Amino acid sequence: MEPAMRVQGTSSTIGGAPRAARRSNDGAGFKVGRTGAGSLGAAPIGSVGSIDALLALQSIDGPDEVEAQLIDRGHDLLDRLKSLQSELLAGQLDRATLEDLQRQLGRRAERSSDPALQAVLDDIELRAAVELAKLDQPTTAPPQPDPRARLLHAYRPVTKEG
Repeated sequence: MEPAMRVQGTSSTIGGAPRAARRSNDGAGFKVGRTGAGSLGAAPIGSVGSIDALLALQSIDGPDEVEAQLIDRGHDLLDRLKSLQSELLAGQLDRATLEDLQRQLGRRAERSSDPALQAVLDDIELRAAVELAKLDQPTTAPPQPDPRARLLHAYRPVTKEG
């Protein structure tokens, strides 16, 4: 008995013939151990120059690769901004986070051919630059409220309506 392999979930490429008509045992078909008319030999090997050309083409960044790199840069900047936000909210700002963000912004990236993608990247870079500029401002203590102002707001004269 010959082993059979069943493939499910694909459509048949043989059209129209009833199933019983296709099952004929006339000896044709593939059988294990059957010898063929002879081997055909290997296909001729192309020149080494064609392999060099393929390798050269692979090293060129296509538009899809450039856009993927730009998207990765945008995600990286957003991640750095998120960690900056977390540190600010926790009150534990690390100078290394600021330096990493500055370094990443200093690296110039190519421009995208997609105007929508470039607009989003420009917005992310602008937000990062604004946050860095705000943190580079000299820190001054916020003005302290006058303690008497609290008393003035707490005191309300009682009026008789009458």
